[in-house]
Amino acid sequence: MLIMLVPMPATAADNTEELALLISLAATDYKQSVDMFYHSDGYHEINPILGTNPSRTNMLAFGAIGVGLTYLLADALPKPWRQILLDSVIASEKMNIEENRRVSTGWNASGPPVRGREINGIPIVISLRF
Repeated sequence: MLIMLVPMPATAADNTEELALLISLAATDYKQSVDMFYHSDGYHEINPILGTNPSRTNMLAFGAIGVGLTYLLADALPKPWRQILLDSVIASEKMNIEENRRVSTGWNASGPPVRGREINGIPIVISLRF
């Protein structure tokens, strides 16, 4: 639904699919975060920009601003750098979603939930296509 609400003109250098995927991943991350922070005990945000107990509004704004800035930057970059940026942001978001899944109560079907985190900060991945 969010994908339909965000205008993505063809001038975004034919990266509409990547941007739609990024919006979907950001929505998944937001949902995971809300579930973890407001429906479970002992979880806190590790993003220093948001602080340990961000409000839903702050998390939503942070995600929307991040996707918006990624879109603007991707639109301004030349082709090889545009793809590197989009692939890297998508890979970073996927890594964050997997980390959320790994540590969240109830999502670890192979035994007791893993309470510790492997990542202590904001994951940033550089992705290159060959």
